[in-house]
Amino acid sequence: MLLNHWTTIQKLWPKPLEAGSLGDRFIVLHPQKTITTKTEEGQEQQTQSEVYKGITCSVPGVEPLPIGAVWFPEAPAKPPQRIIIHFYPGAYVMFGSRPGETGDVGLNELCKLSGWPALAIQYRLSRDKKTTFPAALQDGITAYNYALEVLNIPPSQIVFAGESAGGNLVVALLRYINEENPALPLPRCAILSSPWVDLSSKAIENAPLNRNYNTDFIKQNFLDWGRKAFTPEGWDSSNSWITFLGNETQLGVPVFVNAGTSEVLYDDIMKFAENLREKGNEVEVLESPNAAHVPYRLGKNWNLEEAQAICLTTMTKFLEKTGV
Repeated sequence: MLLNHWTTIQKLWPKPLEAGSLGDRFIVLHPQKTITTKTEEGQEQQTQSEVYKGITCSVPGVEPLPIGAVWFPEAPAKPPQRIIIHFYPGAYVMFGSRPGETGDVGLNELCKLSGWPALAIQYRLSRDKKTTFPAALQDGITAYNYALEVLNIPPSQIVFAGESAGGNLVVALLRYINEENPALPLPRCAILSSPWVDLSSKAIENAPLNRNYNTDFIKQNFLDWGRKAFTPEGWDSSNSWITFLGNETQLGVPVFVNAGTSEVLYDDIMKFAENLREKGNEVEVLESPNAAHVPYRLGKNWNLEEAQAICLTTMTKFLEKTGV
C-alpha cells in the first residue's frame, strides 16, 4: 500500500509558502504578539497579553513561524463572516492542506453542504528538533489569531475541525485556550474526525493486536514514526499534552466526535469521548459502521457513500445547533 511505502521511506512533504497553482486560495499567516479585547463600552483595545506562552514555549528552538493556509472550496469574494479552521491528518509527519495532499473531497463537501467556508491550515510537520511539539500547536494559535484579528470573525462564528493528528491538535488548542491563555476566547465548537488521542509507546506497541488492525489502513509503523517525530527530546509521548486519552480536561465548547467501527483507533476514541463527558463536556458521538479511519473522507473509493453522507449531514446539523 502507498501509505506503507511512504512510511518506509519517510517521505518528505515540503510546506512552501508560495501559492503555486492555487492563486488567491493560498494565503500566508504570520504570528502576532498581541490580542485584541473589547472594553465594557464595546471599544477595541490592544492588550499586551502574550499570544504564545506557557506550554507553547516549553521546548527550546521551537518557535512560531509564518505558515500557509488554503481556502475551501474557493477563495471568498469578500471577507467571510464565519469560518471552519481545519487541521489535516497524517500523524504529524505526512500530508498537507493543499488539494490532493490529503484528498479534499470530504472537506469540500462539508463546506458546500453546511455553507461554511474553511481555511485549511498548513501546520508544520515534525521533521527535526525545531518542528516537534509544540510547533503544530503554535501554528494552530497563529491560525486562530488570524481569524480573530485579521478577518475580525467573532469567536462564536469560528469552528475548529481536525482529522486524526489534526484532531489531536484541536484538543491541544482548546486546552491551551482554557488553561494557558484565557485572553483568547473560545470558539463556537469543535469537530473531531477519528482523533488520534493515544500516542503512548504502549498503545502503538499493541496496535497489531487490535481486532480492527486488518480492516484499517493505519498501521503500527506509521503511528510509531509519527510518535517518535512529534515527541520532543527528553519527553515521553504519554505526556498529557501529547496523549489525551486518560488526560481529559474541560474543553469549554461542544465537541462532535466521529469514528469508524472498523478503524484501529475506534476503542480509544470511544473511551476518550466517554471520559470527556465525565469531565462535564458536551459531546456528540457518531459511529460509522464498517468504516475505517476518517469516515467522512472515504466515500466512493471504499463503497461507503452512505456512511460519508451521514457524517457530512450530521456534522452540518451539529454546526447549526451549536449556534442556537
